Amino acid sequence: MTTDYLEVHGFETSYNKPPVDVTPMTEESFARSFFFIYAPEHTDHRQFGLSGKEVWTSVRFYYFHDGSVIGMYNDYRAGKVFYLHGRLCDHDFVPVTPEQAREEGLPRPAHCFHVSKCSKCGYVYAVDSSD
Repeated sequence: MTTDYLEVHGFETSYNKPPVDVTPMTEESFARSFFFIYAPEHTDHRQFGLSGKEVWTSVRFYYFHDGSVIGMYNDYRAGKVFYLHGRLCDHDFVPVTPEQAREEGLPRPAHCFHVSKCSKCGYVYAVDSSD
């Protein structure tokens, strides 16, 4: 997930705005999130004002394959970390056929190599399930 992906699909790409609507996330929710299970597909740093705060905040965003976005920022003086979450898309993955892969220039699915494409946003997810 790159800035090009965000731009093509109509998500915010400005450095001074969040990529999607984000809401606060509890520490407990963060502890149970994909952050500790999967590697992010893309990371992004933005600086913007959070509602109710006069000071702009530096936020590091992590984008995951399922369309979720997790942001983290800190309050240096208080020594605390805060979490945000949002969604780029509620993906509806459809398997890609070899013919479709050839036509669209996508990775070619094979025995243990699975390729799916979201029918809503076009995001392509490929995974090798072999050991």
